[in-house]
Formats: sequence, structure tokens, C-alpha cells
Amino acid sequence: LELKKIAQMNSQLDSMQQTLDQIPGARMDDWKLAEVEYLLRLANQRVSLQHELSGAWALFDAANKILAALDDPGLLKVREKIAEEMLALGQEAQLDRQGIYTQIQALKSQVHQQIQPPASFTQVQMNNESEEAVTLLQQLRSLVHIRYEEDAFDAPLNVQQYQILEHSLLLMLEQSQWALLKADQALYQSSLDNAIGWINQKLRHQQAQALSEQLVQLKNIDVQLHIPE
Repeated sequence: LELKKIAQMNSQLDSMQQTLDQIPGARMDDWKLAEVEYLLRLANQRVSLQHELSGAWALFDAANKILAALDDPGLLKVREKIAEEMLALGQEAQLDRQGIYTQIQALKSQVHQQIQPPASFTQVQMNNESEEAVTLLQQLRSLVHIRYEEDAFDAPLNVQQYQILEHSLLLMLEQSQWALLKADQALYQSSLDNAIGWINQKLRHQQAQALSEQLVQLKNIDVQLHIPE
């Protein structure tokens, strides 16, 4: 009697399994394919709506691993397409936005010191007139950066003007950081251009010129986000 009941239960289970297999999406492979479709849709939203390329790449990678586990030759074309998308996303995600952001942040912390003129001359022992002339030239170079321009320099700044200049430069650099995160190339370049212009027009010593040159290097970086289709 018990064996008969067990046989009936097994028959019922087989019948139920056949019924489940006939329901779309009920088989294990179908569930995995549905998960893949969800991951691909989510990755596409990350790219098109959030512009989050690294996160989209990870979602594509997860979908590709599920397809690899299915080991279905019919899905090879899909995996090839996913590989193309991952390659395109990887190439566009190579720009180190966080690294550029931290570079600008470091410059912001140095603005106060960099825009101030040197407080003293370099002390060098002088043995003869020739060395004295060379030393004097070195001291002058530490204070003044000679440039040939048609427009005259602004008058030397007083303490209050230095404070205004520092505050303005910090605002310009903060604006460039915001533009960097938003991938706004025009605003990014214009913000740094303004900062460079203010430094070049109002300051004349070498350390300020060094700050200007660093900003020029940052300005030449293409921060625009080129989103693949």
C-alpha cells in the first residue's frame, strides 16, 4: 500500500513538473535569462540616465557570467554583443575623475601660500663680485617672473586685494570641480581659464606662475563624458 502511495506521489510530482515547465519563465534557464535581461536593462539605465559607466560595466559583466554558466551556443551572439559594450564602457571609464578632483583640491589648499610673494631672499654666501652678481640675479628671479606682454600688469596688490584674489580663485576652482563631476567641458575649461587669467594678470612671482602652469595642464584634460550607444 505504501509503495502504491509513493508511486502515486511520484507520478503527481512528474505531472506538476511538466506543468511548470510549460509555464513561460518557469524553467531554471528561463529564470536565468530573465535575470540577464534585468541586468542588461539596469546597465542601460546606468549609462543613459545616471552616466555611471563603471557601474554599468559591472552589471554587463554579471550578465555575461550568467550566460557563460548556461553554456548555450545559441547565446554566443548575445555574449559577443555584451563584450563589445563592455569594451566601449571600459575605454570611456579610463578618465580618473576622482584623481583630477583631488589634484584640484590639493591646489586649493596651496592657493594662499602660492599667491603670496616670497617673504625673504635666499641666503647664499658670496665670495667675489661674480658670485655676488649671480646671486643677485637668482634672488631677482625668485621674486619676479619676466614676461613680455602688450598689456601692462595691474598695480601690486595690498593685503585686502590678496584676500579677495584668494577667495575668487577658490570659487573658480570649486566651480571647475563641480563641472568635472558633471562632465561639463565648457564650464570646466572656462573656470580654469578665469583662474589662470587672474593669476597671470595680478601676480608676477615664480611660485604663482608655477600654480598657473599646473592649472593649464589640468585645463587641457578632456573631461567630457562620451557615452556609447
